[in-house]
Amino acid sequence: MKIPLSRLDKKILSIIRQVGALADKMNLPAYAVGGIVRDLLLKRKSGDLDIVVEGDAIDFANHLGKKIKATVVAYEKFKTATLILSGGFKFDIVTARKEGYPSPGALPVVEKGTLKDDLFRRDFTINALAAVINNKRLGEVVDHFGGFDDLRAKKIRVLHGKSFIDDPTRILRAVRFEQRFGFSIEEKTLGLLKAAVQSGAVSSVKPPRYFMEFKKILEENDPKRFLIRLFKLDGLSFLSPQIAFDDETSSLFDAIDRTTGWFYKKFPKENNVEFWLVYFMALVRNISFDALKEMLERFHLAKEASESVILSEFTQRMVKKLSAKLRPHEVYNILKPLDVETVLFLQSSAKRKKARRNIEDFLLRYSTVKLSIGGEDLKRLGVLPGRPMGVILEEILEKKVDGNLRSKKDEVKLAQRLKTMVR
Repeated sequence: MKIPLSRLDKKILSIIRQVGALADKMNLPAYAVGGIVRDLLLKRKSGDLDIVVEGDAIDFANHLGKKIKATVVAYEKFKTATLILSGGFKFDIVTARKEGYPSPGALPVVEKGTLKDDLFRRDFTINALAAVINNKRLGEVVDHFGGFDDLRAKKIRVLHGKSFIDDPTRILRAVRFEQRFGFSIEEKTLGLLKAAVQSGAVSSVKPPRYFMEFKKILEENDPKRFLIRLFKLDGLSFLSPQIAFDDETSSLFDAIDRTTGWFYKKFPKENNVEFWLVYFMALVRNISFDALKEMLERFHLAKEASESVILSEFTQRMVKKLSAKLRPHEVYNILKPLDVETVLFLQSSAKRKKARRNIEDFLLRYSTVKLSIGGEDLKRLGVLPGRPMGVILEEILEKKVDGNLRSKKDEVKLAQRLKTMVR
């Protein structure tokens, strides 16, 4: 069986052809493996590329890097290399290898092996597929473990009985692939997953590593159904015993879906928002403050993300303020210190129309207001640096947010009036 590589993005297809040509020249068997093969067989778009060679991957990567003008980052311990192209696209080349786990949840110890060895170390059969990229057999599928049959049967199946014990992050991946593709976890695999959860296998993994895998669920489209499935499997207790995915949480997730959909529509070019964090705020909102702080420390969340989650604990207080009749600058003063993720969580949590309108107005109109006048302009007017200058600039900004100032000339006139009043 062959897969039509022509369905791939042109950039990825070009890389594959160049890899195949070099592999032929160096007399090395080379394969595309994992998600890219699975997605092609499912007729889904794939932006990932992972390559296995039966030989020295780092040496091969160095030769390839020169050929395609890519930066090569080698990882001698794991016999792998990452190639980074000038446009930012990156992909991995690995030596076909065996692996063993010195203890449950630990990172694997690897040694050279065959393609079959390499595929056996994968998480599920549907990800243990390979496609030849050498020219003579280009696109030929290699399936040692029944992955193609499981794709057709829409089943998630582990390759061996210790899979979830060796790497408990596979608990999260099983649910993620099941829900993403509309598959079901095969019966024996489901039993092994439940046994791993009940035995506390998750505790063998370093919390930050486990959370990074969990974050991928929050980044999926419609994460609610993923989390409901995980909750029913007792797979959310690693966060906190206080976590519950109840009807209120479900409704809040629906509100976040609407809010993020509105935001995408209004700000189609804004691509720096971490929407996963908005869903995470909703998930942990009922945890006690002490338990929340302990959890954030345990998972080593970035300082900015942790601060956002802690601020979200005061949602009701802020929403109540925003439900009142406020002037634009009053809305601005409440929301401007917050990051956009917290503002979107407030918008999703607000049940009163007035609060939602105030938040929308902030995002659409007030948040981007900037002064034309600056410190140098005030110095020329005789205003000394320090508190007087800060007070004057703040007052001018409030008037501009309220729509009372239309030009820099208006701002200068107001500054001239204010300088006699502020000492």
